[in-house]
Amino acid sequence: MKRSGSQRVLLILSILSVIGAIFCLLAAAFGFFGSGVISSLDPTEAESLVSEAGISQGEASGLLLGIGIGVLLSALVSLIEGILGIIASKDATKIGPVRFLVICQLVLTVAGIALDLFSGSKQFTELGGAFTGLILNLFMLWICNNIKSQAAAQA
Repeated sequence: MKRSGSQRVLLILSILSVIGAIFCLLAAAFGFFGSGVISSLDPTEAESLVSEAGISQGEASGLLLGIGIGVLLSALVSLIEGILGIIASKDATKIGPVRFLVICQLVLTVAGIALDLFSGSKQFTELGGAFTGLILNLFMLWICNNIKSQAAAQA
């Protein structure tokens, strides 16, 4: 079966999503590793490392652990979305789960942007990354809707 243009774009975005998820899994592993390293340090050694940040050894370890868990969850969602997207790029009738995950990520991205804005974050890197994610999610939703309408027209 020949892929439509939207299905080819979905395939490319899904492969990129899987690659991104692999990098996020590595980042999560580094977060877990860093948390373990900081918590295992002698308190006097840890004090010199975390004193510049103004937080305690336990807070630094917990922060890295929390970031690691968040990145791990994000990586798993991206991995599942990528795998389902690769499947849906071959069979347009299987676009539903991908579309659902894209909508979930879109809602979470908008919530993240709102939290950044209301928490007073004015750093371009944080907001720029969030808005890039918003644009990519909107594009992915548009692609999913195109594939959904193509599948409906073929049925």
